[in-house]
Amino acid sequence: MECRHDARIPIFICIRYLGRRHWMNNWHQADRQVGEEIDSFALTMMCLY
Repeated sequence: MECRHDARIPIFICIRYLGRRHWMNNWHQADRQVGEEIDSFALTMMCLY
């Protein structure tokens, strides 16, 4: 799947980056799950828009 370049993409990269930094320091299972959901959401938005 190809992602088109878009001005919104950096926002989702920032969400992914900040989310990953937070969840790397907090290894509770629920937080990991939320982090993975944010990852999936960010990648989906990057590819859809």
